Amino acid sequence: MKTYRKTATVQAKLFEPGDEDGIDPDGMPYIATLENQHHRGAHYLNYVCTGIQGERWLVEKVIFEETYEEVK
Repeated sequence: MKTYRKTATVQAKLFEPGDEDGIDPDGMPYIATLENQHHRGAHYLNYVCTGIQGERWLVEKVIFEETYEEVK
């Protein structure tokens, strides 16, 4: 087993009302992924990240803030 570190950069912001692609029947906001799946997450408790191909995904705020650092 080897250890790897991701080196790609992402654009990210706190997930806020208006960032979602829709609201599911349970009232939970979601974004659509490249695979046309809905990635559900609560506003203000997740970051919405955008990758190098325009793909978007949500990362829990606590995990994001522990594992990502801003590039100056």
